[in-house]
Amino acid sequence: MSAPIPAMIEAQTDFALSLLRESGFNSSTILSPISISIALAMVYLGAKENTAKQIKHTIAKDVADEEIHAHFSSVLSRINSNNLNVTLESVNRVYLQNNFKLLDNYVQGIKQNYGGELEEVDFSKSVDAAEVSSNTK
Repeated sequence: MSAPIPAMIEAQTDFALSLLRESGFNSSTILSPISISIALAMVYLGAKENTAKQIKHTIAKDVADEEIHAHFSSVLSRINSNNLNVTLESVNRVYLQNNFKLLDNYVQGIKQNYGGELEEVDFSKSVDAAEVSSNTK
């Protein structure tokens, strides 16, 4: 596991505190800033132009792309390592429309950096798509 990157730790702390401050949730709500960050990082891996710029600024400020993905890969390794005195499970899955072609480097990046899986669903059948999602946990 790589050493934490101070700029990335600071950016993630800022993101988490801002998210919690602005969420408006009540005291019985559970919110996981790291889960949201990981999902955004997975989207960022395939984003371009203004979308990529906005996601990067939100979760990582000015940290280099390689460091962003290395950071989250390291976080996921720690979570899944069984070296913590808690039980946590993390599953990362990208759902995409049937027959939608993704770039090979995006698919490899999701698998390599995030241990992610990809699953095709038919979003035009929302009830069936929701059932696929709930049955694959």
